[in-house]
Amino acid sequence: MGKCLLAFSLDPLREVAGLPDLPRLTDRTITERERLADELVTVRARGWALNDEERNQGVRALAAPIRRPDGTAIAAIAIQGPTSRLGDARLPELVEQLEEAAERLAPILVLTALR
Repeated sequence: MGKCLLAFSLDPLREVAGLPDLPRLTDRTITERERLADELVTVRARGWALNDEERNQGVRALAAPIRRPDGTAIAAIAIQGPTSRLGDARLPELVEQLEEAAERLAPILVLTALR
């Protein structure tokens, strides 16, 4: 979800520059700011993020941003599970469900934030 919040912020590069050190949690963790910035470009272009064992070995997560009308993220929604259950073949189906849920939640969260 963090990648979505960063990628769909007003200035993702500034956000990355302001992050504290990126500690290695697994052998797949992104620890270089430049690589993270490149990943955020990908996330923004495709509209969703993948955490592929970057935080916990054997665990994958997919996230979609919940956006304000200006396109920036107000929140994110995610699905997480073992890599054995979140294989590449399932990603399109799960991403579609995440994006639908994010679209449904967006008006509710935006209205709540305005109160």
